[in-house]
Amino acid sequence: DGNIYLVKEKPESPVGIKKMYVKRSLGRVDTGYYVIYTGVTGSVWRRQYWNESGKSWSKDHPNLRIYKTYKKISRELLKKIIKNGGGTTKDYNRIWTACETLKTPQIMKEDYVQRAKEDIADITARVGGKWGATDLLREIIELEYKYPKPDMAARVEIYEHQRSLIIKAAKHQMRYN
Repeated sequence: DGNIYLVKEKPESPVGIKKMYVKRSLGRVDTGYYVIYTGVTGSVWRRQYWNESGKSWSKDHPNLRIYKTYKKISRELLKKIIKNGGGTTKDYNRIWTACETLKTPQIMKEDYVQRAKEDIADITARVGGKWGATDLLREIIELEYKYPKPDMAARVEIYEHQRSLIIKAAKHQMRYN
């Protein structure tokens, strides 16, 4: 109904609940909760998701397993697209190193950030230029670092978009070859 309620026990079903969070202890080992060593005592709130198959609440988003599986498959497909476009495994690895750098540009040295951008631009121009998909490859790769810390629901949406772009790139490359 849009109201926020605080209860001591987890509800047994998701009926009438839009989102649920559980208060987790910071640093109390005997509670069985996550232990976060921050030097601060207190608690944090963790999102809980309803698991339809197990009929219970879980800290994992329901699409997490599917998300991880398809992400792995899509990365393999992207690696093949890069190799078929004239790239190498080293190019693929340089792209992911660059993405990791660009996820946290505020803590990286400016020359590392610039180098990461140049690596992505160079590799995608060389690999995608052969079959006219440089912009498509850049868009796929940009989704890896554009949203540095999305929540799980946002990750699933971002990934689904990325997956559709990878499939589009594969089809485009097949037509070219």
